[in-house]
Amino acid sequence: MQPQEFKTSLRDYIRIIFYWRGVISVLFFVIVAAAVIGSFAWPPTYEGIATLLVEQPQETLVTRSDTGTPTMPPPVSVTEVREELAKTQSEIIKSRFLLGKVVDELSLDKDIKGTLKKEKAINKLQKRVDVSLVRDTNLIRLTVEDKSASRSADIANSLAKFYVEWASETRRSKAKGAYSFLGTQAETVEKELRQLEDSC
Repeated sequence: MQPQEFKTSLRDYIRIIFYWRGVISVLFFVIVAAAVIGSFAWPPTYEGIATLLVEQPQETLVTRSDTGTPTMPPPVSVTEVREELAKTQSEIIKSRFLLGKVVDELSLDKDIKGTLKKEKAINKLQKRVDVSLVRDTNLIRLTVEDKSASRSADIANSLAKFYVEWASETRRSKAKGAYSFLGTQAETVEKELRQLEDSC
């Protein structure tokens, strides 16, 4: 395209825009007005947030297959441990077991019609719950979205409460299991010592 042709073409475009300036202005204001009205008419979404401290799992000894001796597992970076921990806790917090407790406590299924009301309420709640790791910490942030500010806070607090109860019960069960294991090991060692004494 020659320079003269380019100037002519550009002048034509400007002339067309100028000719249709009234329509363009109307469309612009209509779009802006629709966006403003929509922002006010659309129901707001609120977030209920709870922050939880998660304990890192203690390292456990593993048994080498070649020698049969216990040894420490290979070292893992702190970042990898935290990321894996966040994924695990996220799945636990969003589990149907804990969400079902929240649905029951807050009666979140009362406005749902039809059969399987609780299951439908749990499915809806799963989509509104998000769990994220607070960077460089052992904290996880639990966020719940809802059209009601008070209900979003109630759901976040209820879910956090049931998670803490679950974590506490899990720790107690592990402690009981470890105590039982140590007791069994002590009995076994004592029995072996007696057999050695009898054989001497």
